[in-house]
Amino acid sequence: MGKEQSKPSMMEFEEEVQLVRNSKAARSKGWVALVRLDKDDIEFLRPIDAQYSKSGMLVWGIYRFVNGNFYIVASDLSSHKNSRQSYILYFAQNELKMVAEIYFGQLREFYACDDDIKQELRETYSKQQSGRKVINTLIQIAKYYAEREGLIT
Repeated sequence: MGKEQSKPSMMEFEEEVQLVRNSKAARSKGWVALVRLDKDDIEFLRPIDAQYSKSGMLVWGIYRFVNGNFYIVASDLSSHKNSRQSYILYFAQNELKMVAEIYFGQLREFYACDDDIKQELRETYSKQQSGRKVINTLIQIAKYYAEREGLIT
């Protein structure tokens, strides 16, 4: 017998997330993580249901998200000729709403839900030291967005 799956509550929802476009050309593994604003860290999530490639790489998964939380989704959109990685910060509000994205293709690109967040994203990224530069930048943007929207005090 399989595991019993509980239904999501009113504060939760489930959504399918594509993590790898082409598993044979992928340069990095995809993942989904909860942003822990109180600890300036992330917590990796496990999918409720998932599809794996023949080589065992997670291609997509169905994840349970809690409204009011921030999540980072790292995905690999690479083809055989081009390397493309994307790190997107989402805010959960009955669906995943994109707040900011750092995209690595031929060039590094920044996307955001508005110009204010995009400017803050560029500035925060340029100030970060080496190490977990992308993750730390997105955590700081989550804090900035939460403060701006009155989600935290």
